[in-house]
Amino acid sequence: MAADEAGPETALAAHARVDFQGRVARGEKLAPAALQVLAEVVKNSEAGTVMGLEREVRDALAAIRASVGRKSISLEAASELFFRFVTRVALDSLPFEVSKQQMIVRFSEFAQSTEVCAERVAQSAERFVADGCTVLVHGNSSLVTAILERARSSGKSFRVIATEGRPFGDGLKMVKRLHALGIPVTMVVDAAVGAIMEQVSMVLVGAEGIVENGGLVNRIGTLTIALAAKAFNRPFYVASECFKFARLYPLNQKDLLRVPGMELGPRFPAVGTRGPPEENASSSDSDSFDLEVIPSDFTPSQYITLLFTDEGVLTPAAVSDKLIATYMYMAMEN
Repeated sequence: MAADEAGPETALAAHARVDFQGRVARGEKLAPAALQVLAEVVKNSEAGTVMGLEREVRDALAAIRASVGRKSISLEAASELFFRFVTRVALDSLPFEVSKQQMIVRFSEFAQSTEVCAERVAQSAERFVADGCTVLVHGNSSLVTAILERARSSGKSFRVIATEGRPFGDGLKMVKRLHALGIPVTMVVDAAVGAIMEQVSMVLVGAEGIVENGGLVNRIGTLTIALAAKAFNRPFYVASECFKFARLYPLNQKDLLRVPGMELGPRFPAVGTRGPPEENASSSDSDSFDLEVIPSDFTPSQYITLLFTDEGVLTPAAVSDKLIATYMYMAMEN
């Protein structure tokens, strides 16, 4: 779906933005929260035509994107699915109001189904967490937490090693969550993943998005961990909802930087180039440096063992088939 042009915010779009921000503040994920809000937009729309409804959905989605402040692959993938449901109404032979009511029912069911994704993913993945194993995690994925919680509840004993997750502090957040669940966990600095990999039984990470070639877009450092896991012959598992499957096809890190929302982060002030004059007086040009923050990286599919999803355990090669089946079904339905 193409980027929306900025324009005056309508009342319906403003309401959608506030609703979305409230849901996210309560801990809902970006994509499920957006789907729920867009379903409400369709329900409350007073448009009498497909074009009018499409415009209102676009306006609401633009407001949601603006409130996030950055583009999210999962949000883009989920909203594209939603938007295709809307535009497909034009192909229906039913009166608009009848079609709209059917859409409301479908959208509500679709949005509600995302709320039980974590349970489905955990159910698929729990058997891969063996009793007595050591699991390396990276990031602060709620799906990873759900898998480990389910494994713990089944009576299995295991330990977790969590990476620090700089510069976002994801590791500390994950450690707190696991401690609250009574799961033994140790945090290590990111640079130690190679040194501790031989202690690890499996790697388990979440996903910002799964691209069409089965590769993974996730927090920076994921690729490094995947390379270390491959070198030590350790399985590398990814937990992801299927609505995060995106019709993107990056082949390397340069391609990833061209994906919307995946640009390099801001450059930090170089040492000795900012601040009061007295702080800069003793600094030379050779003391100056730029700190470049890259939020995400791309892990090619050959480094991924399996995907744990709400539709079962998949190989990376199955992602393309899943996307084709989804969009072909949407095009041929009716």
